Amino acid sequence: MPINNETTVTVPAVTAVPEKTYPHLWLTDIHIQASNTTNGIVNLHAAPYNGDTGEVATDGPIEVISSDNLWGAVVEVPEVAIAMQAIFDAVEPLKTWIAANIEEI
Repeated sequence: MPINNETTVTVPAVTAVPEKTYPHLWLTDIHIQASNTTNGIVNLHAAPYNGDTGEVATDGPIEVISSDNLWGAVVEVPEVAIAMQAIFDAVEPLKTWIAANIEEI
């Protein structure tokens, strides 16, 4: 699921490695901290990504998308509200899936 990057990243060619272009972003780290229903932060780290090749630029620049007003974003940005609801809705099915896939020791 590529995310369009405002600035396409091109990594120059290095010995035996051709130049590569990354027009998208890949979320490498998603951190949400919501200590209560009024205070929360969201931090996303995004690496350059090429959705056509599936390659993530592991040595490329990391874009940080961050806010210390998570709940303000939930109220004012419909897509953020949908994403938070999707996370809440996924908790029980995820717990069930984890329990079903625990290997016995």
